[in-house]
Amino acid sequence: MKPLDDWNDQPRTDLLHGERQEMNDAEARTRQWYKEHEQHSPLPEKPETFNARVSDMLREHASCAQRVRCLMGQVLLELDDNMTTRDIDALKSEIKALVEQHFPDRTENISIVLREPNQDDTAFKVWKPA
Repeated sequence: MKPLDDWNDQPRTDLLHGERQEMNDAEARTRQWYKEHEQHSPLPEKPETFNARVSDMLREHASCAQRVRCLMGQVLLELDDNMTTRDIDALKSEIKALVEQHFPDRTENISIVLREPNQDDTAFKVWKPA
């Protein structure tokens, strides 16, 4: 099997003979490895963090579901421009109640970041039960 140019599926002519042979050997080893391991060792599932489970729960049950993300291990909530302080406080209360309802025996505090357009990010915590 000759190494092919990615653009036109033609054999590459810019490689020296030794480089061509090394590429062929590497390709053959890679293909053999995939044949041996493809069906016998599926990739392990990514472990889900507690914050990821909280963000999934908020996506399912919260009124702000379309704006919830888990980004770099933090629960991030993107707010609308027109939300008042009263709306934000109501949203915080709703989130706290949902977390306490769905994770009553949690062992971690949860930090939730609120991102308002053209504002600094603010965060609040839902503390673990005493």
